[in-house]
Amino acid sequence: MKKIDVFSLLEKPIWQLSGEEFIALSAFAVRMADDDDSSTVKNVTRITGVRALAQYIECSESMVYHLRREGVLDTAILSHVGKKIVFDGDRARELAEAYQSRQRAERNNKD
Repeated sequence: MKKIDVFSLLEKPIWQLSGEEFIALSAFAVRMADDDDSSTVKNVTRITGVRALAQYIECSESMVYHLRREGVLDTAILSHVGKKIVFDGDRARELAEAYQSRQRAERNNKD
């Protein structure tokens, strides 16, 4: 198998690739995806569903819905397909605690 420059293949239309070029480009794409996944989503606590998240962060389901409606949990959502929501549990906990602290500070400032 000859050495193929995959970067030059990126400019070539896919219908013009030979089988060997296509396999080399596919293998390159898989390696790049594996590198990206390992550096960004390594130690994520995946929590599926509002009920499970409520139990994980020790609050009520209605509070989770409130936090979602307020946009507090937007950056903690990993996936949302239909009604199924997957959260980063640790990130959601951090965001909920920060929101709670802000609410307490606002209440104290009013008094």
